[in-house]
Amino acid sequence: MTPTATITILLSEADILTLNDGSTRPCGFWAEEFITAHRIFTAANIRTIIATPGGGAAHVEPDSMHAPHSPDPDGYRTYLSGLSENLSAPAALETVDPATVDGIFVPGGYGPVVDLHRNSHVGEFLRALRREGTPIATVCHGTAALLADTASGATWPYAGLTMTSFSDQEEADVGLLGMLPFTVEQEIRRRGGTYTAGHPWQQHIEITDTLITGQNPASTASAAEQLVQRTATFSTSAICSGLR
Repeated sequence: MTPTATITILLSEADILTLNDGSTRPCGFWAEEFITAHRIFTAANIRTIIATPGGGAAHVEPDSMHAPHSPDPDGYRTYLSGLSENLSAPAALETVDPATVDGIFVPGGYGPVVDLHRNSHVGEFLRALRREGTPIATVCHGTAALLADTASGATWPYAGLTMTSFSDQEEADVGLLGMLPFTVEQEIRRRGGTYTAGHPWQQHIEITDTLITGQNPASTASAAEQLVQRTATFSTSAICSGLR
């Protein structure tokens, strides 16, 4: 069956997060967020391109594979094993033509706080998607990727938009508020975005035009489903306009 659309799933290459006191902790992508979205896209007959900024391996965040953070550790291990080739040798984002994708999804984990927020390839890719009105969806710390879409001295293009991410309250709940180089909530506010949050650990998403953001792991399914809906509309419009 021919895929209905193509979505890039952008993952971090980082596996170590350095905290403000100089200590380090393992990081990567959050298993629940990646797997939940990937399952939804696959069920919708959407082709996925798993990519990292430079094509380096993507690492699952260890904490996301164990209780109390993982609702299904054994199932997650099996699912990720089936995608081991894609995760160990993902596409380099710079080799993916933005014109050939109908959407992008960026899950969280602390990896994006290490590399996605300042990567030039990430910024260029997101700018290209914005120009074409391609849907962009992020969840949790994945919203940090939007910080890369900026130019020196320029106004952040997402300033004034309503969005969400993992909240400072949730950072405090896991004992990392004040320990991180920055929090996504604080950076959104600092750059002029309108930040909102629901109750900690409960589903909360924000949608503004083609931007979809989710607060935490519980928000992943809603954000991914919204992206599927908008991807279908974008793909149809692109075909009708002769862009595909």
